[in-house]
Amino acid sequence: MPATKRCAACERRRAVAAFPVRRANADGLDSYCRDCRRAYFRRWLARNRAPYNAALRRYYAEHADAMRAYSRERSESRRGYQRAYQRRRRALMPAGRWKPRASYTE
Repeated sequence: MPATKRCAACERRRAVAAFPVRRANADGLDSYCRDCRRAYFRRWLARNRAPYNAALRRYYAEHADAMRAYSRERSESRRGYQRAYQRRRRALMPAGRWKPRASYTE
Protein backbone atom coordinates (compact mmCIF):
# COMPACT_ATOMS: atom_id res chain seq x y z
CA MET A 1 0.00 0.00 0.00
CA PRO A 2 1.41 3.42 -0.89
CA ALA A 3 2.35 5.83 1.90
CA THR A 4 0.38 8.72 0.36
CA LYS A 5 -2.91 9.24 -1.41
CA ARG A 6 -4.47 12.16 -3.32
CA CYS A 7 -7.61 13.68 -1.82
CA ALA A 8 -10.41 13.93 -4.39
CA ALA A 9 -11.67 17.20 -2.87
CA CYS A 10 -8.59 19.32 -2.18
CA GLU A 11 -6.32 17.35 -4.57
CA ARG A 12 -3.41 17.42 -2.12
CA ARG A 13 -1.26 14.35 -1.56
CA ARG A 14 -1.62 13.31 2.06
CA ALA A 15 -0.42 10.44 4.21
CA VAL A 16 -2.81 7.49 4.16
CA ALA A 17 -3.32 8.06 7.91
CA ALA A 18 -5.19 11.26 6.95
CA PHE A 19 -7.95 9.21 5.26
CA PRO A 20 -10.72 7.46 7.20
CA VAL A 21 -11.56 3.81 6.55
CA ARG A 22 -14.18 3.13 3.88
CA ARG A 23 -14.43 -0.56 3.11
CA ALA A 24 -16.48 -0.01 -0.06
CA ASN A 25 -13.49 1.59 -1.84
CA ALA A 26 -10.92 -0.64 -3.52
CA ASP A 27 -8.06 0.55 -1.30
CA GLY A 28 -10.21 0.50 1.85
CA LEU A 29 -9.87 4.26 2.41
CA ASP A 30 -12.21 7.20 1.79
CA SER A 31 -11.50 9.31 -1.30
CA TYR A 32 -11.69 12.52 0.82
CA CYS A 33 -9.18 13.26 3.56
CA ARG A 34 -10.55 13.70 7.10
CA ASP A 35 -10.43 17.51 6.87
CA CYS A 36 -12.36 17.63 3.58
CA ARG A 37 -14.87 14.99 4.74
CA ARG A 38 -15.50 17.03 7.92
CA ALA A 39 -15.97 20.22 5.91
CA TYR A 40 -18.29 18.42 3.46
CA PHE A 41 -20.44 17.04 6.29
CA ARG A 42 -20.69 20.45 7.96
CA ARG A 43 -21.82 22.05 4.69
CA TRP A 44 -24.32 19.23 4.13
CA LEU A 45 -25.62 19.52 7.69
CA ALA A 46 -26.06 23.28 7.36
CA ARG A 47 -28.35 22.64 4.34
CA ASN A 48 -30.18 19.65 5.87
CA ARG A 49 -30.41 20.48 9.58
CA ALA A 50 -34.20 20.11 9.94
CA PRO A 51 -34.57 16.73 8.15
CA TYR A 52 -31.44 15.41 9.91
CA ASN A 53 -32.79 16.36 13.35
CA ALA A 54 -36.21 14.93 12.47
CA ALA A 55 -34.62 11.61 11.46
CA LEU A 56 -32.65 11.49 14.71
CA ARG A 57 -35.74 12.24 16.79
CA ARG A 58 -37.69 9.56 14.91
CA TYR A 59 -34.90 7.01 15.45
CA TYR A 60 -34.67 7.79 19.17
CA ALA A 61 -38.46 7.54 19.53
CA GLU A 62 -38.56 4.15 17.77
CA HIS A 63 -35.61 2.72 19.72
CA ALA A 64 -36.10 4.40 23.11
CA ASP A 65 -36.50 1.16 25.06
CA ALA A 66 -33.44 -0.49 23.55
CA MET A 67 -31.34 2.64 24.06
CA ARG A 68 -32.47 2.95 27.68
CA ALA A 69 -31.63 -0.71 28.30
CA TYR A 70 -28.20 -0.29 26.71
CA SER A 71 -27.54 2.84 28.76
CA ARG A 72 -28.62 1.12 31.99
CA GLU A 73 -26.44 -1.91 31.23
CA ARG A 74 -23.47 0.28 30.36
CA SER A 75 -23.92 2.33 33.56
CA GLU A 76 -23.97 -0.80 35.70
CA SER A 77 -20.92 -2.20 33.92
CA ARG A 78 -19.07 1.08 34.28
CA ARG A 79 -20.04 1.36 37.95
CA GLY A 80 -18.61 -2.13 38.61
CA TYR A 81 -15.38 -1.21 36.85
CA GLN A 82 -15.08 2.01 38.86
CA ARG A 83 -15.62 0.17 42.17
CA ALA A 84 -12.93 -2.40 41.33
CA TYR A 85 -10.57 0.37 40.20
CA GLN A 86 -11.04 2.32 43.44
CA ARG A 87 -10.53 -0.83 45.57
CA ARG A 88 -7.29 -1.59 43.71
CA ARG A 89 -6.15 2.00 44.05
CA ARG A 90 -6.90 2.20 47.79
CA ALA A 91 -5.03 -1.05 48.38
CA LEU A 92 -1.92 0.10 46.48
CA MET A 93 -1.72 3.71 47.76
CA PRO A 94 -0.58 2.99 51.35
CA ALA A 95 2.17 0.72 50.04
CA GLY A 96 3.39 3.50 47.72
CA ARG A 97 2.83 1.30 44.67
CA TRP A 98 0.15 3.48 43.05
CA LYS A 99 1.57 5.74 40.37
CA PRO A 100 -0.82 8.34 38.92
CA ARG A 101 -0.64 8.88 35.18
CA ALA A 102 1.72 11.61 34.05
CA SER A 103 -1.16 13.48 32.40
CA TYR A 104 -2.85 13.90 35.80
CA THR A 105 0.14 15.37 37.60
CA GLU A 106 1.07 18.97 37.10
